Amino acid sequence: MWTSEIGGPEFQAALQKSLGNAGLLSAGDKAPYSLRANLVRVDQPMFGLDFEVTSEVEYTLVDNATGKELLRETLRTPFTAGVGDAFVAVTRLRLANEGSARENISALLKRLGELNIEAKQVSLNQ
Repeated sequence: MWTSEIGGPEFQAALQKSLGNAGLLSAGDKAPYSLRANLVRVDQPMFGLDFEVTSEVEYTLVDNATGKELLRETLRTPFTAGVGDAFVAVTRLRLANEGSARENISALLKRLGELNIEAKQVSLNQ
């Protein structure tokens, strides 16, 4: 099979690393907030010169003290990789998959910033 795919475990690993790099990930399991990410779907083309991949992820952020949902949102993020990015089709598709996931996580980090989530306040439910 020539296709490239990103799955739930790979996405969770990228999300965890990104939350850590952003300084939001709690070192312990007593964080004030819990984040759950559900990779709903990844739309990708079967062929073409430019590959546009769209990742759809549902995020839920819960205040652990009250049990209240602070955020429940599905983010859809496209990313296109063209021949200029990679000549080999499977490589272009991999780049588009990774780019779409990266854009999705970036959109989440922006939303968390809008909620004024402080450093080391989030635990990731997997």
